[in-house]
Amino acid sequence: MSCCASCGQHACACGCGPRAGTPLPLYNRPGLVAIDYRVGRWGDFRATMQAQLSSAALPALGGLRTREDDDASIALLDAWAMTVDVLSFYQERIANEGYLRTATERLSLAELARLVGYEPRPGVAASVHLAYTLDDKAEPVRILAGSRAQSVPGPGEKMQSFETSDELLARPEWNRLQVRSGRIEQIAPADALLRGGLVLAGAATRLGPGERVLFDYTRSAGLQIVRTVASAESDFAPTHDRLNVRLQPTAFARNAAMRAVAAQLVATGAAAHDALKAPGAPATPPAWVREVVVALRSALLDADVGELFVRLDRNLPDAPPAGVFHSLFVAAAKLHDMIADATDAPDDADPPPPTASAITDVIGVLDHRAVVPRLPALSPVTLLAAGGDAVPQLMSRFAPRLRDVLYPAWRNLPVSATAATLDGLYALRIAAPLFAYNAPQPPAGPGIVALAATQGSPRAVIHLDNVYSGVLAGSWAVAQVDTRSIPLRVEAAKTVTYSERGVTAATTQLALVAPDAYSGALVRTAQAQQFDRMLVFAQGERLQLARTPSATPLAGASIELDELYDGLKPGRWIIVGGERRDVLDLDGKPVPGIHGGELALVVGVAQAHDPAVPGDYTHTTLQLAQSLRYAYAYDDELAVYGNVARATHGETRGEVLGSGDARKPIQRFALKQAPLTYVAAATPQGVATTLEVRVNDVRWHETAQPAFAAPGERVYSVRQDDEGNSTVIFGSRAARVPSGSENLRAAYRSGIGRDGNVKAGQVSLLASKPSGVRDVVNPLRASGGADRDGIEAIRRNAPIAVMALDRLVSLPDYADFARAFAGIGQAAADRVGDRVVVTIAGGDDAPIDEDSDLYQALATALRRYGDPQLRVEVVSRELVALVVGANIALDPDYDWKVVQPQLRAALLHRFAFERRALGRRAYLSEVVAELQRVRGVVYADVDLFDGIDELDLRDPQRLQQRLAALAAADQPHAFVAARHARDESAADGSRSLRPAQLAYLVPSVAETLVLNLLPSAR
Repeated sequence: MSCCASCGQHACACGCGPRAGTPLPLYNRPGLVAIDYRVGRWGDFRATMQAQLSSAALPALGGLRTREDDDASIALLDAWAMTVDVLSFYQERIANEGYLRTATERLSLAELARLVGYEPRPGVAASVHLAYTLDDKAEPVRILAGSRAQSVPGPGEKMQSFETSDELLARPEWNRLQVRSGRIEQIAPADALLRGGLVLAGAATRLGPGERVLFDYTRSAGLQIVRTVASAESDFAPTHDRLNVRLQPTAFARNAAMRAVAAQLVATGAAAHDALKAPGAPATPPAWVREVVVALRSALLDADVGELFVRLDRNLPDAPPAGVFHSLFVAAAKLHDMIADATDAPDDADPPPPTASAITDVIGVLDHRAVVPRLPALSPVTLLAAGGDAVPQLMSRFAPRLRDVLYPAWRNLPVSATAATLDGLYALRIAAPLFAYNAPQPPAGPGIVALAATQGSPRAVIHLDNVYSGVLAGSWAVAQVDTRSIPLRVEAAKTVTYSERGVTAATTQLALVAPDAYSGALVRTAQAQQFDRMLVFAQGERLQLARTPSATPLAGASIELDELYDGLKPGRWIIVGGERRDVLDLDGKPVPGIHGGELALVVGVAQAHDPAVPGDYTHTTLQLAQSLRYAYAYDDELAVYGNVARATHGETRGEVLGSGDARKPIQRFALKQAPLTYVAAATPQGVATTLEVRVNDVRWHETAQPAFAAPGERVYSVRQDDEGNSTVIFGSRAARVPSGSENLRAAYRSGIGRDGNVKAGQVSLLASKPSGVRDVVNPLRASGGADRDGIEAIRRNAPIAVMALDRLVSLPDYADFARAFAGIGQAAADRVGDRVVVTIAGGDDAPIDEDSDLYQALATALRRYGDPQLRVEVVSRELVALVVGANIALDPDYDWKVVQPQLRAALLHRFAFERRALGRRAYLSEVVAELQRVRGVVYADVDLFDGIDELDLRDPQRLQQRLAALAAADQPHAFVAARHARDESAADGSRSLRPAQLAYLVPSVAETLVLNLLPSAR
């Protein structure tokens, strides 16, 4: 028996013992994240029950005077105190689950949100654009909607499936549309006489000093021009592969007057060529015409304008003739006068050799924000405009026989002026003297050449000094005698054994035919017995002129293609990608190795040619809805994908849900695959389901409010549990499911969330492979995928369900509507000028590209449910990465290795993405409070608190200045600003829209949060 310490009597009877302490008084101030709702704990309950043993209200217990713990009665009270303690604990937990701010279970938050009409967002599927590649010889292929492709998983990832949303007509020629990166220079005959050099394709092309290069203008001007190589230099570069050739100057290049004479000489020769081939021209031209033609061709060979002047002066008629030769007389008379004026002109320096054009610097900014492309209103007037593709398509319809030949003929038909188009450029690889050229000449002999007539053209049969198997019939050769060069066609070439001047050996025998224009020159050479001094240049190899690259990168709102493409129509998506040329270093030069890509919408297709390029062919030019976001280098990495289809995350499945029973209300059927896919849509919720339920092959419709369904209405609802499993629920008020065996079927897609935000190039496996399709790839990353609402998202978004109410009037309405949109993690609305700017960030700050389905669905929904006269822009947030450095004084009894992770976790939780807001400052006091809250911390000394925004990262010079400022800071800032959306002025006076900023600690960059232990506290 124990005694009372106060009075000395038995504790059970003195009245001084424990008094009833339960229920404890409860008080919770507003704003708590957890409420106190326990009416007592074990000690409180035991003390209360023990005090009640002496209560006058319980006289039957008056005889129980013991209070010892080992007494059975006291042990029973102890057991009940423990039981009530457990009950009070769960009562407090249940009470906390009844309030939005204090609930910790997702189920509690979801049910609380449903009370005010907010359904937790189920997540949204990522979207991506796939580029298909067809076999080169495949026929056009229709890739059906629902065609599936899969990703190659990276470390720690799972394979993700994507399905096309629309049907795509694909063609092999659209795999990669060839961009016209430059133009092959069109060399006119006068330019061939005067130019100081050439730029050839292929740096490995062999061309040495002294070799001859022949310009062939046979078809257009009836002449050939021969030049001599002075030097050649290879030019290897990442963007090109060329050979820069310098040519020996001709006499025409010595001054400006002679260059003008050369141009007029070529024009006169072309006039002669046209006159001789004109309808009505006599079979035998007048004598003065023949003499003028011979004089013109001879002057082109040896540049002897003195002899040309004499011949023109002697042979031109006194009066202009009538008929087809009138224009020739006028041109020749003008040439005569120009030679007279140029005789005494002084020489000037040689023109510099041409060099390959370089890509010029393009000023751009990395963060240039693209406007979401939209197809403008189309009309037959615009679609049938001149130069478009609709007219030839109509021609193919009206005349089906033209369908297969119209575009090939159009593609290969030169439509620009072709006054003197270069037919070919040839390098003559060998220089060979004639057979026995160095043997003693006998006093008399038959000679070393035989002349014969072949269709009116003089024919020379010659033997070279050796066997040259590379000389082929039909190729060009040049016979050089002294300073005169004579172009010749090889009519036949064969190897024979030949004897001449006492020498017998194997040799190459050539039968050479001179073009009509040079007949006189060949005859005169033979008659003068000049063959011993002849050097033959032969074995012509065709050379390819290099493209002169464009002076600027690929940019703007149009893309000029290199070929004529059939069937491209407005409304088609393309993807452009390559190395960017709009990111500049501190010296203003493009930074190499930066690649980019973007989606573009074709709004117009033009089939046209460039009239400024002689001999240009009709080719396709694509007009885009918006200018390209970036500028791209013209190199092998530049790609324009034409077979592009939009796809979304998820895999289609079909299954039997079960059997209906009309006797049972509220039947439930669980889907076997999870999670159910929801795609972005312009609805108030921001998503549309992919689930389709059919009962007895009749489609039923989903409703969010089955209690309000009309009697007999074929509706159902869908609920998701905490594990993401979906259940189809049929109501009792609406139509019941008819009885039947396995008469409920469902078709849906499974797969959703951030896992679908795969990297560019990761989707490369064809799960559905139509005939002719070779492979698939996503040139751009997938974006817009977001997980379902977590605990904090439901807590934050549930109140806004009763704010906007699907109509947007005030500025906060726009922010609330966007915040409740599926896939959006943060949203803010600001008035900037005459427009509303809605800044968004994806769930968990997942990327949302401007061309993603989520972005476009939100923009459409804001316009649909808001003021149609109000301009609304949607922009992605601008990140401000917080930088924190702190020194911690730790209680010696605590281990730094244990406390340091707790400190990091506390700061990362306080400054996490979910707990911040757009345009909200981050305060130093918040940092100090979180650090001091961790047990073991004596005090915290924050010596660095600042932020680095995206503009700092995108401007090298600005980043250097920002890092220097961080290093020089001696005091932390009181706060780090996060600005709202605004217009900013650039140095050039232009204004650009900047989105609202979001300041938080980036957990993936550990260097932004540095915690040090003060040495004194070790």
